[in-house]
Amino acid sequence: MLRTVVDLSFLALAVVLITTLLADRYDSNNEAVISLEIQNLRKDVLNASMQNVQYLEGKINRVSASSDSYQVNVNSRIDVLESRMVGVESRRKDSTRIVNNNSAVSSSVPTISKE
Repeated sequence: MLRTVVDLSFLALAVVLITTLLADRYDSNNEAVISLEIQNLRKDVLNASMQNVQYLEGKINRVSASSDSYQVNVNSRIDVLESRMVGVESRRKDSTRIVNNNSAVSSSVPTISKE
């Protein structure tokens, strides 16, 4: 009977050791799989963030280009208006003409006006 108890306890101990070793092996396999999944997820997140950054940089560059184009267009229009104003002012200063109104005709003295 003692021999049977020793054999049963040895068998129980062997079963416990085998299940523990197999459980550890199964856990280490799961760790490797989870580690690979985490690495793949990190790559995916990095790729997505890089694509978002590239999209935003492209959008910023397009907005910047249109802003620069608008600024150049406005500056050229302002230059045209300024040159026209200078031309109008120079014509106004240069053109003097004799205006004959009733008082000038009656006194026969011409009046010079600038317009």
